[in-house]
Formats: sequence, structure tokens, C-alpha cells
Amino acid sequence: ANSDGANILYGSAKEESDLWSVNLKDGRESIVASDIASELWTSVAPDGKTIAYQSIKNLSQGNKLFSGQILTKKLNSNEAPMPIVAEGGLPVWSPDGQKIAFMHLAGGTKYQISTVNPATGGQKQIAADDVEPITNSILPYNRVQTSDFSWSPDSSRIAYLSSKSGQFNIWLVSPDGSDNRQLSSSSDSKLYLSCPLWAADGRRIAFTSRTGTGKAVYGVWVIDAESKNFKQLTERNSFLRLIGWTPNGKELILASVAGGASGQQTEVSLLRLNVESGQLQPLAALKAAYLYNIHLAPDGKTIAFAAHREGRDDIWLISAAGGEEKKLTNNNDSRLYFSSLAWSPDGNSIFFGKQSRYSLLSMLTNFK
Repeated sequence: ANSDGANILYGSAKEESDLWSVNLKDGRESIVASDIASELWTSVAPDGKTIAYQSIKNLSQGNKLFSGQILTKKLNSNEAPMPIVAEGGLPVWSPDGQKIAFMHLAGGTKYQISTVNPATGGQKQIAADDVEPITNSILPYNRVQTSDFSWSPDSSRIAYLSSKSGQFNIWLVSPDGSDNRQLSSSSDSKLYLSCPLWAADGRRIAFTSRTGTGKAVYGVWVIDAESKNFKQLTERNSFLRLIGWTPNGKELILASVAGGASGQQTEVSLLRLNVESGQLQPLAALKAAYLYNIHLAPDGKTIAFAAHREGRDDIWLISAAGGEEKKLTNNNDSRLYFSSLAWSPDGNSIFFGKQSRYSLLSMLTNFK
């Protein structure tokens, strides 16, 4: 403030995020949702005709990530977006397209999972007790885990993580909140579980783990939802991010970085893990990639990832079997960051956030 107290100079950060799509056949980019709010974290309906996403007003450094609206929007239509949830985040369509599951913060501290019918509304809380919190990076807004909860292929159950039993375990719950039961039986209080991912067979769920304090050890596991048998497939001293199952269900694709995990661009190793033998094979090394923004196509054959090369964020493609990378987008703005991408079910397009942050220096005058 100046000497007479009339003027105050203050700094603030302004963030914007719009939703875009890019077509894999011709690389054409289209804006999907742009508003005064920040739009991010898309999920595409199974029929490919509608998206769900979250929209947050005055988003600043992630402090309001789960206090915005969830909207649906018909693609290739002039219809206005439809708000379906007043406060929540991370919408995920059920495979049958009948429900959207999402997370929200109760009382600003406790994470809960709810479902909503995208056509008729009717929000239903299905998991409320000690649900594992979502972790994310801020610039850009990427989710650390590929899935914080996971729909079974037949849409009858959701796998999620809870410490309700006193330790972190995998739980299963029906979309209407009934039949909420513990699946895994870990009694290790230092073992943090994350990223449940159903296999296409509707029986097996892969997940990752991190042990306690100090030098962390990361593991990958598979549990059978019928027999409840679970086994650890591998463990390493470097962070392992579960990307997805291969189409035949015999391998898992993982991403890893040397040293500590980071939301910034770094060299990322892609690995294939044999579910039977536990053998790890290197698949590719992605230069200047974002560890938290690597996503497998629905058919399991292609991997899309965001990387920051030549001073700019872009989306790249690589075969899930390895090989040459192909640049998909053509970003010419070094101030844009690409946030969590989502595949369309037919694998023909990718949705992602284009995020920018401006530092503003403002003067309040005649402040008396």
C-alpha cells in the first residue's frame, strides 16, 4: 500500500481450461466446451455421442477441483450443456451408459462416491466411509492414477478403495449403493492401495500399492473378484503407474520413472508385465512425457500420452506393442498445458483440457 493507504497492489493467478477434441484420422482439433469456468476431466458415453465433464468457477491451483458442477454435453449438437451434479468431480460413465459415477467432498474433507442417472438425475451416494482421496498434479491438472474407482464391464459393480476396515482395501459396491463389501484382505497398515482396474473378463481387478514411510516400495497386484485370491506380481523402488490391461488380459501396461514420481515432464518408461509369470519387459522410453497423462485406447492397442517437447505440450501416440511415436496435435502456444486426456469408445478421437495460467498484478485504488 502507498503512504496514504489509498492504493493496494496485489497479485493473483487466473486459470482457464477449455475442453478440446482431436481426431486421430486427420489430426483436426475442435473446441468442445468453453465457458467462463474451467472445464476439464472428460468421460465419454459408451455410444460416443455425449460427454460428461466438470466445470469449476474461479479455479486456482486446484483448491476447488471437486466443488464445481458436472455437466453433460451432446457432441455435434447445438444444445446447451446440461448440469447433472451441482458439486462433484471425476465423472465416469458406466459401460452400459445408464449411470455416471463421480466423487465429491463432504464437508470439505471426506471423499465420497455417488452415482447419477444422466437422463433423469437422482443422485445416490454409494460409498461414504474413508474413501481414498484423489491425488492430482496442478499444472497441468492430471490425475495421478488412471482410475480412482472402476466400473465392472457389466456395469453391476464399482471397485473402489477405502480404509473403512482400518487399513486400505479394495471394496465392491453396486451402483445403487447396495451390497457394499470388502474384497481384499490386507491387514498391513503401511500398505496404501490405489488404481483398481477391471479386466475385460469381469473377474480380475489389477491394482497398485505403495508401502509406508521413508523409502517407498511400489507393487502391482491382481485380485479375483469371485475367489478373493490376490497375488503380488512385482515390486520396485520406483513409482509404478498402472495404465491398463492388454486386450488378451495376459499382460498389464505400466509406466515408471527413475527416482520420485513427478507431475512435470520427465523420461517415462513404459513396461509390460506378464500377469502369470510376473516378468517385466521394457516397451518404450517416452522423452519429456507427463507420467500422469498416459492413457490406453479402449481396444488396448494404442497408447496416447502428453509430452512437453520443443517448449510445448502435445499429444503423441505409440502402439501398445512399442515402435515409432506419432505426434497427433500441433500446439503452437507455449503457455498452454494439456490436462488429463480421455479416449472416445471407438478410438477415433481424444478429448483433453487446454489449460493456461496467468499471473495478474492488480491495483486497488481509492481503498479507504
